[in-house]
Amino acid sequence: MTTTPTTPRTWVPVAGVVLLGVVLLIWAKWQPYWVKVPSVAGSGSLGRSILPATGVSLQSGLEFAGTYFLAIWPALVTGLVLAAAIRTVLPADWTARAVGRRGSVVGSALAVPGMMCSCCSAPVAVGLRQRAADVRAALAFWLASPALNDGRPLPVRFLAALGGLSLRLLPEYLVLVVVLGALRGVLFPLGAGLAGTHGAVVVAIVVLLAVAGTLLPIPTGAEIAAVAALLAAGVSPVIAAALLVTLPAVSLPSLLMVRRVFPGRVLATVTVGRVLIGVVCSLVVAMGGSWTA
Repeated sequence: MTTTPTTPRTWVPVAGVVLLGVVLLIWAKWQPYWVKVPSVAGSGSLGRSILPATGVSLQSGLEFAGTYFLAIWPALVTGLVLAAAIRTVLPADWTARAVGRRGSVVGSALAVPGMMCSCCSAPVAVGLRQRAADVRAALAFWLASPALNDGRPLPVRFLAALGGLSLRLLPEYLVLVVVLGALRGVLFPLGAGLAGTHGAVVVAIVVLLAVAGTLLPIPTGAEIAAVAALLAAGVSPVIAAALLVTLPAVSLPSLLMVRRVFPGRVLATVTVGRVLIGVVCSLVVAMGGSWTA
């Protein structure tokens, strides 16, 4: 068996994409968190929860969308730009070899330094799949975070890819964030009213919150503030545990963004599996106490 050596024509674009990724992550993630983490550690405050709302209203949805996009727009720009670079610069055969048999491990390793929410990592997962990356690698990246030879100059192809990704992914993303934000008062019946519930009612609430937490998009780290607000309101850790693991993992917008590059059965398994994981985490917490909120 012989292998094709890595030539300068291969490693130059690969190095370029890696350098672009590092620069974008410094801007969007690493530098902000370098400042934010010590600030949170020093103050002990995680900020205001993004979830509380009452009823259903367009104003509530717009307020949620505004808060959400203000928090995640640098990461979203990073995801779109990296996706366009991967799609237009990385050679498809190199991508297939690099994240082939070791797909899950490589995808997970790539996600670790990114610290992206599911909606911001979704465009990168789309870009990887469009450059022949293994399903497991792209899925692992999304869940944890070449020249086309068509005769056009590389900058033109890059801008075309960036524009195409933005036009296809962003409109439905924006609409869904507003709609889900408007419904969060129904999806998340949060507050002191949950305190004192017990038995089958707690089970129903846990399942509801596990489903809602799987659907709603939320900025990276915002799930911590949401859970802290629940606990401060007197809600049992049994209920809060369901949100802690489902809110940051996937969301309905990110699921729709990647629906064309992953098989439907894979996305269905991911969605149902995430809900079940949320319920199981609540069960684990309950094992140390009781089903009383």
